[in-house]
Amino acid sequence: TMTNAMVATKEHTGIMVALFLPLVVAQGVAALYRDQFDLSATVTPANELHLTLLYLGDTSETEYDAGQLFEWLSEWAREQQPINGKLNGVGKFNSVSPEGVPVYLSYDSPELPAFRQSLVDFFQSKGLKLEFNHGFTPHITLAYTPNYKDGWLIDVPQQEIAFGEVVLAYGDAHFVASLGNQSGFFVTKDAQGNPRWVLISSSAYVDRDGEIVTEKALVRAVERMDETGDYGQLRWWH
Repeated sequence: TMTNAMVATKEHTGIMVALFLPLVVAQGVAALYRDQFDLSATVTPANELHLTLLYLGDTSETEYDAGQLFEWLSEWAREQQPINGKLNGVGKFNSVSPEGVPVYLSYDSPELPAFRQSLVDFFQSKGLKLEFNHGFTPHITLAYTPNYKDGWLIDVPQQEIAFGEVVLAYGDAHFVASLGNQSGFFVTKDAQGNPRWVLISSSAYVDRDGEIVTEKALVRAVERMDETGDYGQLRWWH
């Protein structure tokens, strides 16, 4: 679909922890605003609509790699619960970037301030030095436009949105951690500090080919791996 505005496609070099809108929701929101901007605007693509929780600098300047940051994020996320709230209107910031006035969609959640502060406290406890130039205003940037006119509005209806996962965006790479213990897969460390992956899977059922991996077979496989210490490589297929 062609739009009047320029959709942002630049390479990303920043590092952030964010909540990304579910794609179906994001596509519906984008359909409401993408034709409201002229050619001078830089519009956020639907699959990049997000609410930034924490900015961690640039990939060229950090001393931490994506693996270390994601390990910490996963550890924190397992102790959290999904966030509930609602999309609640469109606004703009008075500050102007080189691309123009930021136009955003607000997200209203009573749980979010404490949730975000918990994330800040956790990363600081790991030794990260965080810099804050502004207070925390939950928002999802829709576009930057140099031609914003007072009184101009985009009507995005209120919509209940729940976030069940949090994302580490490291440049253009995204790493997703589920909130709470709802994930069947997570990375942790054993008593000696060695990294371990854990998969909770229920494969004891007859598939379409009439084959079955029984619970007994799964138990024997676990016992064999515990006895030999050979846990093999992580390979996943479906």
